[in-house]
Amino acid sequence: MEPVENVTKRDWLLVALSFAEGPLSPVQLQKILFLFFHKIPSVPVEFYEFTPYNYGPFCREIYTDAEILEIQGMVKIDEGPNRFRQYTITASGQDKAVSIANSISASEAEHAKKIVKWVK
Repeated sequence: MEPVENVTKRDWLLVALSFAEGPLSPVQLQKILFLFFHKIPSVPVEFYEFTPYNYGPFCREIYTDAEILEIQGMVKIDEGPNRFRQYTITASGQDKAVSIANSISASEAEHAKKIVKWVK
């Protein structure tokens, strides 16, 4: 399948949080988006650029985008256990994520759900 027009990397971040059905740790968020890039064909070529790090693939821009989404009211970032951040989708973020998920194929949305579940 060809990449879906106008679905951005921030949109995929919202999809990840939506399918998580609860908070994600920084490591979980990184791994999910890394796997989306490598396993879901409609993820844009101009996606997050990952480099190897202590706990696996890492891209600082993911945290920046999550902070932008928090300012827009779509993501909530809290301090979780061990003072690591926890990322959760808000109601308005969930509404947008549903719209985004409806714009990709059902099989890719299902595959994305499985990736999130596996990483959690």
